[in-house]
Amino acid sequence: MIHCDIVKLGFDSDVIVNNVLVDFYAKCGKIQDALKVFDSMTARDVVTWNSIISACTHNEDCSLGFRMILRMRNEGVMPDAATMLGILPACSLLAAKQKGQEIHGCIFRLGFHSDVPVGNALIEMYSSCGSLESSIRIFEQMYIKDVVTWTSLISAYGTYGEGEKALRAFEEMEATGVLPDHLAFLAVIYACSHSGLVEDGLAYFDRMKKHYKVEPRMEHYACVVDLLSRSGLLAQAEDFIHTMPMKADASIWGSLLSACRENGEEKIAAHVSEQIVQLNSYDTGYHVLVSNVYAALGKWDKVRMMRKHMKAKGLTKDPGFSWMEIQKKG
Repeated sequence: MIHCDIVKLGFDSDVIVNNVLVDFYAKCGKIQDALKVFDSMTARDVVTWNSIISACTHNEDCSLGFRMILRMRNEGVMPDAATMLGILPACSLLAAKQKGQEIHGCIFRLGFHSDVPVGNALIEMYSSCGSLESSIRIFEQMYIKDVVTWTSLISAYGTYGEGEKALRAFEEMEATGVLPDHLAFLAVIYACSHSGLVEDGLAYFDRMKKHYKVEPRMEHYACVVDLLSRSGLLAQAEDFIHTMPMKADASIWGSLLSACRENGEEKIAAHVSEQIVQLNSYDTGYHVLVSNVYAALGKWDKVRMMRKHMKAKGLTKDPGFSWMEIQKKG
C-alpha cells in the first residue's frame, strides 16, 4: 500500500526513500520484496547495499549475501564498517572460516580493524568458525574493549568448555571498570554450565541480582536450569523452576525432561511431562519428547493420549525423528 503510494507520488526514484523501503521489507521478513525494490533502483549508495546484505544475513540466505558483497565491489561501491557488520554474521552462520578470513583481510586493508563493533563481530565469527585462538588474538589486539567485547570473549571460552578461563575473563572485565550487563552474566553462567562449574554459576546468578541489581530474564533462568540439569542435579533444577517469578516455558521444562531421560529419572520426568502438556505448546518436538518419556515409563495410556492430542492440534511427527535429533534442536 505505502509502496504503491510512493510510486504514484513519484518518489520511487529517490535513493533515500528506496533505502527505507528495502530496510522496511527486510525487517518484515519479506526478502523477495526487498530484492525487487533493490533491483528496480537506478542508483544505489553504500546504505542500499548494507541494507540488502544485512537482509540476506538476517534471513539466513548467506550465499546471496556473499554474492551481493561481491557485486557491490564490482559496481565500484566502497564498503564501510557497517558492510562488514552486515556480512560477518553470515560467516558465523555457515561456520565459513575461509570467507571470514577474506573479509578480515578486507577489514584490515580498509582500516576498520580499530572499530570496536567490527572487532567484536570478528571475535564472534572466529569462535563460531572453530578458531578460539583467533578470537583471543583479535581480543588482545583491540585497544578499546567494551562490555560486548568482553562478553564475546567469555562466550567464546564457554563454547569451547574453557569455564575457568571464562571466569578469569569476567574478573578481568570487572577489574578494568567495565560493568557487566545481562548478556555478560548469561555468557558466564553458560560457560559454567558447559564446564560443570555449578557453584560458580549459581554464585554469578545470585551476584547478578544482589550486587549488580540486574533483573534475571527468562534466558538466565533457562541457563541455570541447564547448569543444574547437566550436572545431574535434577531435583534441584525442578525446585529452581518452581521458584521462578515468571511461568517457565516449554524450552525450560524440555531441557529438564531431556536430562531426566538421560539420567533415568522417572519420577521427575513424569512431573515435568505433565507440566509440558499443560503449557499447550504447539512445538512438535516437545510433544514427541513427552510421548517417548511416557513410553519409556510404560504409560501407554499417556502415549495414546499424547498422540490424540497431537492429532487434534494438527501436529505431525517427522519420519525417522530420533531422540538425538530432538536434543540437537533443543
